[in-house]
Amino acid sequence: GTGYEVWGNCNAPRAVTLSAIIYCLRCIVGRDVPLNQ
Repeated sequence: GTGYEVWGNCNAPRAVTLSAIIYCLRCIVGRDVPLNQ
């Protein structure tokens, strides 16, 4: 199912938001970061 639309910049599913955060951190660090635990 889908959630309700929100008024703001957080209108993405949790998985998409976490993926974007991890991608940004990997770009900033400049090293390989394991993607799984």
